[in-house]
Amino acid sequence: MVVVEPSREVWRLDLGRLRWERSPNLTRRRAQHACCAVRGGVVVLGGLVEGHDARKVTASVEILRYSTKGTTVCKTLPLLSRGLIRHSTVLATDENDSDQGQVLLLGGWNADGTSSAAVHKVDLATGACTPQPSLLSPHHLDGCSAARLADGRIVCVSSA
Repeated sequence: MVVVEPSREVWRLDLGRLRWERSPNLTRRRAQHACCAVRGGVVVLGGLVEGHDARKVTASVEILRYSTKGTTVCKTLPLLSRGLIRHSTVLATDENDSDQGQVLLLGGWNADGTSSAAVHKVDLATGACTPQPSLLSPHHLDGCSAARLADGRIVCVSSA
């Protein structure tokens, strides 16, 4: 098994020059977190963070906001109301009802080490996690990749 060390580093690919550029660091060192683009920024949810003497699962959320002037700000958002989560997948939703945006949080592992096939809509302004209809597939969404199709459907590709 490969052990991934938590990191604060954030890199952004400039598609015009095909070069990687450093962004400001996250506020916490993380591994096994989920992230996606939301309203021109990048939101990072859950994962393993470094505690005083060990790594622990977290419900913390932070967002990197990129301005048109080239500045970047990292901001801590409210904790996820669904609790601790790691190794999940997240997708931005199309909405205008939240101050910070909304995402769909898919699957992952709970703090007790059990895997989950749950889907929650997360309001990033409040951290409120609203359960969504159950998945039809019995497969757990542990570390899967996901994408939204042009017609609005979501495709998940298992990592197993």
